[in-house]
Formats: sequence, C-alpha cells, structure tokens
Amino acid sequence: MLVRDPGLLEAALTRAATTIDGRDACPTLVFLGVNGRTLTMSDEFIVAITEGRLDDVGPIAAELVDHAAER
Repeated sequence: MLVRDPGLLEAALTRAATTIDGRDACPTLVFLGVNGRTLTMSDEFIVAITEGRLDDVGPIAAELVDHAAER
C-alpha cells in the first residue's frame, strides 16, 4: 500500500504517544493490542483514510473507539 503522506503518518503515531503531565494527551487514540483490544473495521474505512476522503481526526477516533472490542 502506498502511503499518501508519510509526514501525516509520522504525526499520527507521535500524537498517539504524546503525554501532558504524565497523562495521555489523546486518550481515545490507544494502542489497541497492548490494551487487550481488537479492531474490527471494514476495508472501506481504511481505504477512505488512505485516500484522504476521511481525514478529520475526531470522526476517525470515534469510529476506532466504536469498533474496538475486548479480546
């Protein structure tokens, strides 16, 4: 798969690891496997993100939370 913007990918990974005063800056952006969760998403969701049709962090995070299930 071709990454449309490597800089955005790097920023997203950095954002997920950001803390403020020892607390997660973005608590809805979790490392799912580490936290015992599995993500079940449609391919269309992933393709929409990679093609730039879905690029607003809020709705993306909400979808991820909605589709993250405990293992």
